[in-house]
Amino acid sequence: MDDVISLVARGLPVGHNVWQETQWRELWHQRYCLIDHLGMNQVHPCEGTLDTWTNWAGVQTCRPARYFEARTEQDVLDVIRLAESNGAKLKVIGSGHSPSDIGCTDGYMVSLHKLDRILHVDPETSLVTVEAGVTLETLNERLATEHSLALTNLGSISAQSVAGAIATGTHGSGVNFGIIATCITALRIVSGGGQITTASASQNPEVFSAALCGLGALGVITQLTLQCVPKFNLRSVDEHTTFRKAVAQYAAIAASADHVRIHWFPHTDVALVNRSYRCQDAPTPSAASWFWDSVINHKLLQAAFLLAKSAPAVGPLVNRMWAWLSTKAAPLRVDRSDRVFNFDCLFKQYVDEWAIPVSAFPAAIAELREWIDKNQYVHFPIEVRFVKQDNIMLSPAYGQDVCFIGVIMYRPFGIDVAYTEYFDAFEAIMMRHRGRPHWAKVFGCSPAYLQGVYPRWADYLGVRARLDPRGLFWHPWHARTFGKGAAPPVADAAC
Repeated sequence: MDDVISLVARGLPVGHNVWQETQWRELWHQRYCLIDHLGMNQVHPCEGTLDTWTNWAGVQTCRPARYFEARTEQDVLDVIRLAESNGAKLKVIGSGHSPSDIGCTDGYMVSLHKLDRILHVDPETSLVTVEAGVTLETLNERLATEHSLALTNLGSISAQSVAGAIATGTHGSGVNFGIIATCITALRIVSGGGQITTASASQNPEVFSAALCGLGALGVITQLTLQCVPKFNLRSVDEHTTFRKAVAQYAAIAASADHVRIHWFPHTDVALVNRSYRCQDAPTPSAASWFWDSVINHKLLQAAFLLAKSAPAVGPLVNRMWAWLSTKAAPLRVDRSDRVFNFDCLFKQYVDEWAIPVSAFPAAIAELREWIDKNQYVHFPIEVRFVKQDNIMLSPAYGQDVCFIGVIMYRPFGIDVAYTEYFDAFEAIMMRHRGRPHWAKVFGCSPAYLQGVYPRWADYLGVRARLDPRGLFWHPWHARTFGKGAAPPVADAAC
């Protein structure tokens, strides 16, 4: 026994010649309670080293007390039990693309980026079961090249893990397509106390609905089954129009293609309408240009934004220049679906995005334009996307078709710019129209407001209390978002 305790306390690496990896993990799992009672510092094979965690945009940082990289569901169970035995909070993290502090903790952090296998592909039903940490980018590539399949819809990037993308309501665009989570048919979640729940529309449906936009407060999703489709291409067509025409004809524009985006260049009357049609047409030759992508859209644009920071009067000229340059780009492109759904988000940025009822779009965008014209230079674009309603408890599209409006302020060369007044005004307009914030973005509305726009707010909190009664997964972001009244009791340190 002394030898066992000594080896575990020293944290021998995976593959040590005394035990094979599986034996080592089983030994650790059996002994962690004993070691805790002896007051020793457990070291798990999946524990890593991370001093400071930073999100993709570089605007959120934290210093987790301990950091783990789970490779198996058993690793997840072990880390949950370890955190509970030490009275620590546990944050599960994906790729860190959320601009807000939803990924931050000073407790334990477990990353799922090594929990990334494709477990099963059913060629008859196109159902695909994956581990939660696989990125959308990896999944897109393997589905297309190995199985001739695709995800039916995507957002602007695919760097997120699958579980991370659904946790915050990631979405694409298309009046007949819901948020990404609507393609999930089943999931497996490990929650407080190490309980494992399999959920779908027919099995544990309340857990399923809550976990499809779970905000990291219910537990650790370890597996998901996705309804995929035969792979397809997209024919993407850009059309320049006026802001006024885009607003006046928004309903017809939204329904004019499978997937539609509207990009408005503030301080101009220019709007870019992107329509994407699902097809099997042959891909067009790549129009990628190093000079355009690297010099014009990165270096020169950052320099222009930096100049506008010091001389705001220059800003509208910058927007007008890039609006004009956008008319020179190739208007037609055909490529594999994920390559068209995704696009270059350029450089570091602050972003805010809200979903409002589709019918509220003309009034809301008019109010936003009026505020901008009277108050502040802002960056382009303001993006508009359309999403079909769903029945996911905390989905921004719950119970109604919505229009997502996103605003952005870039950080040229990593330098901060003024954005809070703009975002505050934007949010006030969105709230006047009963909007719901994108959960991954930074927003400042109160818990009382959120409760008023989410009919199943209390149902979600009920599921959360059942799955995690001690609040292992409850962090400052949740306390701020849901309010003190929703806070779980303080977790007991128990083995």
